[in-house]
Amino acid sequence: TLSSSSAASDVYKRQVLRQLASARGALSGLTAEVMQGHLDEHVVHAATEAEREQGAAEMMDVIRAYMK
Repeated sequence: TLSSSSAASDVYKRQVLRQLASARGALSGLTAEVMQGHLDEHVVHAATEAEREQGAAEMMDVIRAYMK
């Protein structure tokens, strides 16, 4: 019937939305890990001030792109 098909469609849509939310959360977690790794390597433990400034500038570019 139409109503059972519609109910099945609603269940499917909810499942897809949950999966999308889970994927978004996983991607956000991965992004944070990669950003932290970059900061640790290229800013916190940079060999020179020039490398630190370059690493910080790169991170700012990434943050700006991420926030769009």
